[in-house]
Amino acid sequence: MYNRVATEFKRLLGVSLEITDYSQKTAFSYMLNSLYDFYLCKTNDTQFLLMCGKDKAEFTPGRVARHMVQIQSISGLPSVLAAESMVPYKRQRFIEKHIPFIIPGKQTYIPFSGIFLTEGGPKIEKHFDELGNLAQILILARLMQKFTMPLSIADATAMFSYSRISVIRAFDELEYFQLGQRNPRSKYLEFPLTSNDLWKKALPYLKNPCKKRIGMEYIPDGLSTFPAGITALSERSMLSADTQVCLAAEAKEFNKLKLSNQCPIDDAPIILELWKYPPCIIGNNSVDNYSLYLTLQNDTDARVQIALDEMMKGVLL
Repeated sequence: MYNRVATEFKRLLGVSLEITDYSQKTAFSYMLNSLYDFYLCKTNDTQFLLMCGKDKAEFTPGRVARHMVQIQSISGLPSVLAAESMVPYKRQRFIEKHIPFIIPGKQTYIPFSGIFLTEGGPKIEKHFDELGNLAQILILARLMQKFTMPLSIADATAMFSYSRISVIRAFDELEYFQLGQRNPRSKYLEFPLTSNDLWKKALPYLKNPCKKRIGMEYIPDGLSTFPAGITALSERSMLSADTQVCLAAEAKEFNKLKLSNQCPIDDAPIILELWKYPPCIIGNNSVDNYSLYLTLQNDTDARVQIALDEMMKGVLL
């Protein structure tokens, strides 16, 4: 079964899925191990457990959902049911309840990775609750004229170092929220709105890229940081700089270093913002104005809001 799943990913998505036996399955209950064979699956930026149903197991949405909760609480990973077959009405119930599954040759539904593929039947409209990080990056990159349209999946993958699956999901999200559209033939992405209109329409969907702010005594070697917050805004407006220096780093890069030189944020000489995506991914070795705006737009200081308006007048025509 798992070999067919790997083949399905390669055939439909052009993505290599690395599948290995899950070595920690003994942590699961006897009941779970009697119903499923477990495999660890990895792509470039996604990791999950494949639950291959055994022959006599009966899969209902409620039962599988409970099993997935148990599996994630133990393994820390999302899981996906793989089955040889499933009647269409039951597949629809799984989709309605957002339960991931794969039926090789028929249907693949993995909502946490934005994958929804079906063959031989009507396509079901995708639903998204919000824009992901890459969709936001594509909007900001377009606003800063970082690429020419139309944008292909391959070019977006190379430009931003995201996987093909992530780019396809981002394109889907942009279409869903009517911020971009794909050419029906080429599948290339275009942004039909002008920069000002795109910014205004996208702004309610755009998120603060800063996940967390921490106090630091110093910035260690090996961590890439960039002026952010009030520090960056003071360089781009008439706002006076704070005594604390504000810098931004990618959260993923910071977490890899396992640093211990944090201190209370009120007393720290450095405020470090941990971002969901690399702070310089669009801004040529600096935080771009749009992302900076998103980190400060809810600041209650009137001076900050005046400085933000001043900064944005320079980028919006």
